[in-house]
Amino acid sequence: MPQRCTQVSRIAVLIFVALWMVAMSSYPGWNAFDSHSVGHDVLRNFLCDLLAATTPDGRSNLVGSTAMNAGVVVLVLGALLPLWWQVPLRGPWRCTSRVLGVVAAIFSLTICVQQAFALAISHNTVTLSAAAAGLVPTTYTGKCVRELDGGGKEVWKFADLEDPYYAQRLPDGHTVISDAGHSRVIEVDRAGKVVWERTELKRPVAAVRIPDGHTLIVEQEGNVLELDEQNNVIWQAEVGTARAMRAERLNNGNTLIAEHVGNQVVELGPGAQEAAKPIEVQGAQAVLRRRDGHTLIAATTHWLELDATGKEVWRRKGQYAVGIFW
Repeated sequence: MPQRCTQVSRIAVLIFVALWMVAMSSYPGWNAFDSHSVGHDVLRNFLCDLLAATTPDGRSNLVGSTAMNAGVVVLVLGALLPLWWQVPLRGPWRCTSRVLGVVAAIFSLTICVQQAFALAISHNTVTLSAAAAGLVPTTYTGKCVRELDGGGKEVWKFADLEDPYYAQRLPDGHTVISDAGHSRVIEVDRAGKVVWERTELKRPVAAVRIPDGHTLIVEQEGNVLELDEQNNVIWQAEVGTARAMRAERLNNGNTLIAEHVGNQVVELGPGAQEAAKPIEVQGAQAVLRRRDGHTLIAATTHWLELDATGKEVWRRKGQYAVGIFW
């Protein structure tokens, strides 16, 4: 990138950071985890929360919204767009990257307009469109699982995958990967060597190594399976057309399963029998039981938390929420 362009981009980034700080200090409160919170929480508030002129619970955020939207405009026009224009590609890829850069800039600015004026357009659709247009040409490296450090630098990668839905890093540095498109679950070491695998599965969309060394596998078009170290099926629950997406083995030996088409979260006992009343959740995608007994659920249109009695603690709207971590 030319020196003059670099200087402009640096100034734009500094202005953005300054306005971001103003927006955070002016934010009245509210986040997806605590609707009664006061002020901005770096760990719990999304950047988009600062863009809205009014919080979801009705508090005014006019000063913060004005600062944050101005910051994003400066960042997009002063740093991101020039960056895309100077991407070091040749031939048709350079033209493509420039077109996508302009598209990403337009959608990024649309996010500001949508949030500031609460327009009736999908925030997630606009955000994902901006991200796709801005990132696809330079970050697409094939269908793979990547590990990034705190600065966003790639430090590990395993490729030759097809629709890798889920990955789990083990304490020994190995990684369990659900390679759905290849109908297998594999465990690879840091050198990229496959040290364990289970093939001929029915589109596995999740696999986790549980504390006893067994592997819990979720087949999107079949069952939830538990395999021992010798690859033997020692437990299974038939899901069929309910289309399971995630499963978690609880400390008491029961298993939570999020059924996307079944529109529920079920808890099954060691004999695969129903151990609790199913939780009805439209488009359930993922489930996690916390130590305090609360249940976190990600669904197609929202996230929610239920306490140990099943009472709803909080809910946040979203589109196609596919995961939840704690």
